Amino acid sequence: MKPIWLLAIGAGLASAVMFLAMMLGTVMAFPLAYLAPLPLFMVGLSMGVTASAVASVVSSVAVAMALGGSLLTGLVYLIVNGVPAAILSRQALLGREAEQGGIEWYPAGHLVGCLTVLGLIALPGTVILLSGLSGGLDQVMAGFSEASMQRMLPPEQLAGMRTFLQRIGTVVPGIIVISWMVMIAANGALAQGLLKRIGRNQRPGPDIAGIELPEWILVAAAAAALFGYFLPDPLGFFGKNALAILLLPFVVLGLAVIHTVARHFKAGIFMLAIVYILLILFSPLVVTIALLGVLDQLLGLRRRIAAPPST
Repeated sequence: MKPIWLLAIGAGLASAVMFLAMMLGTVMAFPLAYLAPLPLFMVGLSMGVTASAVASVVSSVAVAMALGGSLLTGLVYLIVNGVPAAILSRQALLGREAEQGGIEWYPAGHLVGCLTVLGLIALPGTVILLSGLSGGLDQVMAGFSEASMQRMLPPEQLAGMRTFLQRIGTVVPGIIVISWMVMIAANGALAQGLLKRIGRNQRPGPDIAGIELPEWILVAAAAAALFGYFLPDPLGFFGKNALAILLLPFVVLGLAVIHTVARHFKAGIFMLAIVYILLILFSPLVVTIALLGVLDQLLGLRRRIAAPPST
């Protein structure tokens, strides 16, 4: 057997073991499960889509067998972790010869667009999954607020959290999909970074300050907003959730603006560290950064910032 297939099989088994670690209930269980797509991305970005596909199938079969031979479990694992890793790895390694020499790689912004399409495709399935749970979406939210929040928050903060959950209840499917998209993007970026460090990357790492989104994302976001706020359910419901998903790429674009600004200051790295810490601690900041990304798409803020001053 060729070494490439051994590595692919090994990556698939590693992915399965990392996911199954959550059954141990230890402190490191969740971080390991969160990183389950990482081995799939590492073989995909270093050896190609075929290796990633093999690793994805192996990991899905291993998970299914470990959990009682459930084909449905294996299929879900394949869809959630394997398929996006294989698709994004394939797209990331697309390239053509540039006129100035070298390789012109598939744009990073289009990779974000590809992930966004996957998120939009996943939205109906997420809605169906939540609707199929006992009591439907409302019961899921009630259980989350009463069970999980009592363990995570002091009693005086529970009322405020219940109010917050009631407000976001209609976009819970979108939030779940966004969380999945962030997980996939984080694992892909981490895999690229690790491969670059060990010299096994095929394409260079993307420059976040230079990311350009496909124009269709803004058009789709505007359409989703119209559907969400001017049409009755179920179109309005899906419109609101699709809008939430379509705003995530503009968070990336907003961060690109911040990276561009930071390059004009000596303490730019320190500024970026503060922004990312605030982004983690204060989630409403995400909306502000997304709006900054929308303005950049409309007005070209980064071009204005980077342009030399007029004389």
